[in-house]
This record gives sequence, C-alpha cells and structure tokens, in this order.
Amino acid sequence: IHDRHGNSFPFKGLYQDRKSVIVFVRNFLCYSCKEYVDDLSKVPREALEVAGIRLVVIGQSSYHHIEPFCMLTGYPY
Repeated sequence: IHDRHGNSFPFKGLYQDRKSVIVFVRNFLCYSCKEYVDDLSKVPREALEVAGIRLVVIGQSSYHHIEPFCMLTGYPY
C-alpha cells in the first residue's frame, strides 16, 4: 500500500493499531467512486476521532493520483 506521498507500508498497518473503515474504489477516475468518497468527506473528523476510527480509501492506481482525487472530492483524511 502507498500513501499520497508514495510511502509504502503493509496493508495490516492500516488497521493494526486502531479500528479502521477501509473503502476500496475501482479507480480514481470512476464517477460513482468519486461521488461516494465525496459523501465520505463530509463525515466530521471529530466524530471519527471520538469513535477511534480511521477512515481509509484505497484505489487501484499510482499514488500520484491520490492527491488530485482528494482535492476533487474534498477528502481530507
């Protein structure tokens, strides 16, 4: 798995230390996926922190596409 900066780490690193909601999207160009993540971006960060949950979106593409996708959807996590 790569983060938006290109750093790689094992998949289990996403859920090993805290509860995580992991969402898989088809790709970062999929309109339905964009709309879904756009809705997820509206979940207040404070609500996730209080619940101890990490929200993660994984797509099948190069990490170079993550930052533009986040800007497009407003996904801050």
